[in-house]
Amino acid sequence: MKKLYFICLVAFIMLSGCIDAPIDSKTMGKNNKIYYTTTNGIRLSSSNIKSEHFGADLISNTYKDGHGVLTFDDTVTSIGDFAFEDCNHLESITIPDSVTSIGTYAFYGCSSLVRVTIPDSITEIEADTLKDCSARASVTTPNSVTSIGKCAFKDCKRLTSVTIPDSVTEIGESAFAGCSSLDSVTIGDCVTIIGEYAFWGCSSLTSITIPDSVTSIGDSAFCLCKSLSSVYCKPTTPPTGVNTMFEINASGRKIYVPKASEFTYCQVKCWRYYYWDIVGYDFND
Repeated sequence: MKKLYFICLVAFIMLSGCIDAPIDSKTMGKNNKIYYTTTNGIRLSSSNIKSEHFGADLISNTYKDGHGVLTFDDTVTSIGDFAFEDCNHLESITIPDSVTSIGTYAFYGCSSLVRVTIPDSITEIEADTLKDCSARASVTTPNSVTSIGKCAFKDCKRLTSVTIPDSVTEIGESAFAGCSSLDSVTIGDCVTIIGEYAFWGCSSLTSITIPDSVTSIGDSAFCLCKSLSSVYCKPTTPPTGVNTMFEINASGRKIYVPKASEFTYCQVKCWRYYYWDIVGYDFND
């Protein structure tokens, strides 16, 4: 389950607005450096950086010509728990390709963070990694990520779109809960589990397609998505779940399921609750 927590940092932030091209492509490969920018044009306070959590010791922190550089005495191998917690002026950051893990709450409360560049070496986005960040625009998770952790992007109020790649198999509990500006979500074709409250309160989301790989949808996964009017649920076998999965969606919301499975969906307890909303649909058209 630990993998579940790590993979989604690229997503948030990999949603294109949070994760972008490197600040300077020529700097990639300098694996003892982390590049960043700040909203106030001043270097990050060293007291806010938990330098013991990078697999190397911080030896300098400079800011010049609009870019900051954290330099370490050895290769940076991890971004540890709480590494940049409450760095309120952190605007963008480029993580070197030597890093294989990003810890819990690594960017918690970074209220100005809008861009994170995450390398393909990352396979997991930990729990609460970007919780309460105000990252904007879109996030595209790299193909190396296999899980998105609990609360990984929770309450990222300015996040508008997310692309979850086929490499991801599980979306953790409350992973995108409270992302009230999120209006576009693409779920990869290998996701099997959508955790409870995963998209709870995503009030701008109007449509969602659940791929046929999904076998389980958690309690209140899409609850309080008040603009959600169209759910395209592709599995021929109804995913397991509870009757709160789609509570308090838009008026007139429809749940489109494979035509051949319409009767089955209407007989399964958790789906029978939505009997009047279920519509048989030909996904091959």
